Amino acid sequence: SSSSEAGSNAISGGMTSSYVRCLCSKLSVVRKAWTDDNPGRRFYGCPNPKWKSCTFFKWFDVEKPYGWQKNSLLEARDLIREQEEELKKLKAMKLRAMVGRDGKEMESEILLQMEEENKKLRAMVGPDANEMESKMLQLENENKKLKQELAVSYGKEKMGKQFVIISWVGFACVTPVIVNALK
Repeated sequence: SSSSEAGSNAISGGMTSSYVRCLCSKLSVVRKAWTDDNPGRRFYGCPNPKWKSCTFFKWFDVEKPYGWQKNSLLEARDLIREQEEELKKLKAMKLRAMVGRDGKEMESEILLQMEEENKKLRAMVGPDANEMESKMLQLENENKKLKQELAVSYGKEKMGKQFVIISWVGFACVTPVIVNALK
């Protein structure tokens, strides 16, 4: 196996070796490979696996795993991976459930905070606050009316366009009939 293959299927971290140094002169680390060929087999590697320029690799375990031991290690590896995936899914489901429940609680908290801030602002503005609030309500109502009128206007405009199109289609259909009848 190559060092990059073993590194990608290795347990990170590992024990530091005081005897073997890697190509970048650092003390090597003992890791475990989890490839199909070498499940559970330990090897020396650079302590900084992200540093691509150091390709140091040396087997710690001289013999390859074989027979029932190899099969057991592969089964254990696959079971661990399945359980890790299931654990990730369960954590994600738990997080979604918490966010869903807490989201509503957070929303009500935010609304309460906003109301408190509005009260503080009204107190700062003083007696003019009521006057400003009534003016704001009046403007909001006027805005709603204008939006409704605009929607009605769009509807009428659309109907007018449809009427013109239908009229032209009718004219285009009737004109040849009249011209043909006058011949």
